[in-house]
Amino acid sequence: MNALASMIGIPAIKAVVDDFLSLLRQHPRFSASFNQIADEGRLKTRLVHFWHAVLDGETWRLSLTRSNGGAQMPAIFADSHGLVFQLFRAAISRCLHNDLATAWLRRVDILEQSFPQLLAPAMVAEPEPILAVTRCRQLN
Repeated sequence: MNALASMIGIPAIKAVVDDFLSLLRQHPRFSASFNQIADEGRLKTRLVHFWHAVLDGETWRLSLTRSNGGAQMPAIFADSHGLVFQLFRAAISRCLHNDLATAWLRRVDILEQSFPQLLAPAMVAEPEPILAVTRCRQLN
């Protein structure tokens, strides 16, 4: 059985992460705070690595007590985690289709459920149309 990350492919994982970060950057709740991210390239790399590991069933650990040189999300994102997960789901749906998107979305659901203290009511079902990023094309 092939690992999900291998079936999706690194280019598609990178496209989803790029689209997700674009949605965060354009969203009124996060746009001002997004400037707190000192090293966006490192954050992208960490997110791609994280999702590649999660989608392949590997464990992935991040020390929450150590500074990562600007690669950590600002605290405002933790306060709005439900919206962050929704924007990530939107990025997956925009960049992938079919069973691969469905399988990745299930992993996002599992991840969100694994943090019961993070579960919160949904804030926004979809990003507003004016925030649409058109550079993310369907890759599968």
